Amino acid sequence: MENKTSRNVYIFLIKLEGCRDVWGKVEIGEAETLADLHLAIQDLFNWDNDHLYSFFMDNKYWGDGESYSRMGSKEDFFRSKYEER
Repeated sequence: MENKTSRNVYIFLIKLEGCRDVWGKVEIGEAETLADLHLAIQDLFNWDNDHLYSFFMDNKYWGDGESYSRMGSKEDFFRSKYEER
């Protein structure tokens, strides 16, 4: 993660679904991106960053709201809006 100057810091409580006792907190500055949040989550759980990922803005898996996904390299991070099904 790059060192970026920020005024505000957001604290996220990260829980693993189905694992009641597995959780942690991640702090992200306002200038950081969702890609940076992803890397912080990877570091929190000591994961290898070897899977694709998405952030769903309506808090529903594959919901109708906006999503942000990584499809390969960091440059491939994109935003999409799912059409109503």
